[in-house]
Amino acid sequence: MDGDEHRGPAGTAAQGIGKRSLVPWQVYLFSGAGLVSILTGLAALALPAGQEGALVWQLSPQQAIYWMDVAGFLTSLLGVVATWMGARLWRRSLSASREKGASTSSASGSPPPAA
Repeated sequence: MDGDEHRGPAGTAAQGIGKRSLVPWQVYLFSGAGLVSILTGLAALALPAGQEGALVWQLSPQQAIYWMDVAGFLTSLLGVVATWMGARLWRRSLSASREKGASTSSASGSPPPAA
């Protein structure tokens, strides 16, 4: 407790309070589109046999792949890719804001926070 009076500001967490979020709108777009695509693809994969469309490939007498199975898989895959892209953008915005916070704290003359 004796060394508390020599501490600097709380860092980037305290600096971010009250400021507008630095997350770009594309993160929300990709994440929302990915979620909708994944759910749509899963719904297409869960269709009953009478609504799955034309037969693509007969695996066995009880198992077959229909067009809606292919469409559901591709739609779910597209959703996973869109969600992944949103996560990459979010990570990039976090690292950019962290670098920006580090450059402003070093320019103020205060020492960097201890690890």
